[in-house]
Amino acid sequence: MNNVEIIGSTNLLNLLEDEVFADFFNTFLSLPVFGQTPFYTVENAEWGLWPEIPHDLISKYTGFLTWLGKYRLPFFCKTNLCFHYILCQELISFINSPEGGEELVDFWILAEKILSIDEMDQELRDYYLSLLLVLKATHLKEGSRVVALCNMNINSQQLVR
Repeated sequence: MNNVEIIGSTNLLNLLEDEVFADFFNTFLSLPVFGQTPFYTVENAEWGLWPEIPHDLISKYTGFLTWLGKYRLPFFCKTNLCFHYILCQELISFINSPEGGEELVDFWILAEKILSIDEMDQELRDYYLSLLLVLKATHLKEGSRVVALCNMNINSQQLVR
């Protein structure tokens, strides 16, 4: 069972105990595709809605968490936000591990820099390719903490051609 499947099959109340998950899930729920924005406040473990609903309708929302778990959580699990949440959790656990996470943080910063570049822009093409080579040479080699964390076989990866 992969991380996305684990998240999708976990009780929403248990997931919301994790402040990082609550932040990513709130971000997902605030997307403009949804008309009403539910948001969870971790500090006092309460849900709110924006725009607010009339108080006489609140009693109809007793199944709110069930509804969120059934109709929103599965879609969250299909988004990049979910993958970013998983990456964030991995980074946090790795940083808190005895090995330390400096290399992983450096990798993340470099990867974000690469992702922000339009590789089709001819003026930035050489810069983009050089960053990819740096990424491969420094973080995607045998013995790298990044590779150890990802547990992947880098021999089968072809990042730069």
